[in-house]
Amino acid sequence: MTISATADYALRAILVLARDGATRPVRADEIAEATGAPRNYMAKTLNSLAKAGLVSSARGPAGGYVLSVAAEELSLATIVDLFDEPRPQTHCMLGSTPCDPQHPCAAHGTWTRIKAERRAPLASTTVADLLTGRAPATASAVSTAVSTTRTLPMPIHRSTFSAKRAVTTAILATAALLSSATIIGCTSSADAAESKSGVPVRQVTDEIRGEEVAKLVAPPNVPAPITRSHATKVIVNLEVIEKTMRLADSVEYTMWTFGGSVPGTFIRVRQGDLVELHLKNAANSTMPHNIDLHAVTGPGGGAKVSLTLPGHESVFTFTALNPGLYVYHCATSPVPMHMANGMYGMILVEPKGGLPKVDREFYVMQSEFYTHGKYGEHGLQTLDMDKGIEEKPTYVVFNGAVGALTGDNALQAKVGERVRIFFGDAGPNLVSSFHVIGEIFDNVYQEGGSMATQHNVQTTLVPAGGSAIVEFGVEKSGDLILVDHAIFRAFNKGTLGMIHVSGDDDKKVFAAVKTGVPGMKGE
Repeated sequence: MTISATADYALRAILVLARDGATRPVRADEIAEATGAPRNYMAKTLNSLAKAGLVSSARGPAGGYVLSVAAEELSLATIVDLFDEPRPQTHCMLGSTPCDPQHPCAAHGTWTRIKAERRAPLASTTVADLLTGRAPATASAVSTAVSTTRTLPMPIHRSTFSAKRAVTTAILATAALLSSATIIGCTSSADAAESKSGVPVRQVTDEIRGEEVAKLVAPPNVPAPITRSHATKVIVNLEVIEKTMRLADSVEYTMWTFGGSVPGTFIRVRQGDLVELHLKNAANSTMPHNIDLHAVTGPGGGAKVSLTLPGHESVFTFTALNPGLYVYHCATSPVPMHMANGMYGMILVEPKGGLPKVDREFYVMQSEFYTHGKYGEHGLQTLDMDKGIEEKPTYVVFNGAVGALTGDNALQAKVGERVRIFFGDAGPNLVSSFHVIGEIFDNVYQEGGSMATQHNVQTTLVPAGGSAIVEFGVEKSGDLILVDHAIFRAFNKGTLGMIHVSGDDDKKVFAAVKTGVPGMKGE
């Protein structure tokens, strides 16, 4: 069963009231901010809960909302059923569209029974169970029978509206409950189309020889190219660390990071490798986290099995089937909040023959930050969800901060060298128009694929959640400028970087003959 966005927000609101409403009424704007819901949307949701008698409100300066039903007596099913009616299937493999209960197909009875079984834990689990971490006994059985694709999101919290650790247990308690499944007979149109597409299925055929621990490197650096000619088991140890970091001069932000950097540390493996990923969540983290690697063929890119509470560790394995450059990010609900706070990075799956040799490799990732304060406003900034929803970023930056690739942080190269940039766009919203002022991309591996498909490119488009690999030779000394050519972002929001090129160069490539400003050097 899938829950609607309205039921989702209602569940979050009830959890906030059960947790904080016992001592005082909680205002609607507090609930909206704590749950990440738009305020007008939350107001309608609270109104529906009040009409159903689940919450009550009081007006005045000290007014707000409280639960009308004891948390021990309020089941999850009561909340979900208030907003969600049973929905018909979009496609039936046996011919009925939608699935017709009056003239059921052979699988209809099985599907109905499974839906009832999966609803049972909702009816037997109360709000108090979630707050105390008491998961229903049937939850694990349900989770193995169906594919979990939606979990109850963890409420969003300001620094002054912190979560109790018990609430994080709600994530695990509900992961098996709020989900959707594909059952033979009743399935979605997209699933049916994919099953008939004729796309070949990749097979795992490589023999795994040996074992090694991946060397993870913070941006803008990357691990050395892989020289072995066989597949191996690669152990990746990745830790989620929440810490306050520089966003701009005199501007700080509490980043949620993979490996302590934004973007997260760069992972490099070879096609055919068996990757064993260990995801740790630091004990002092305030939220549960997981990881979705776009390089993974499997449920949620690994997100489904890697949800990790503070102080705990998750482990899963996958075979790197497809070569290319891929984004990874946290996919814990609410996903936009986790990504907007810095939870993304890149993984390179080298083709079996490796990439062409170059002299320099760099790791650059573009992303946005949505802060309550204006651009450049001093102090510790926090996430403004309304700006994020409206796709109006305060900052658009390379490698997590204004100036991360300029001044003393500029990348370095020499005349005559070949440069490769592994470029990614974390979003969470905007597309990047990546350009290097003063250079032309000799080769572009579009969408992060393993083959150079375009040559002599001035600007390449990189979608949110996507990547590109660009290569070029350096023929002239001086400074090359990296930008998002949606140019206001470069000069007014932060997407500026620099490659300082040193060495002697051929004046035939470029030379200033005369400048129009007396005393100004042309080079």
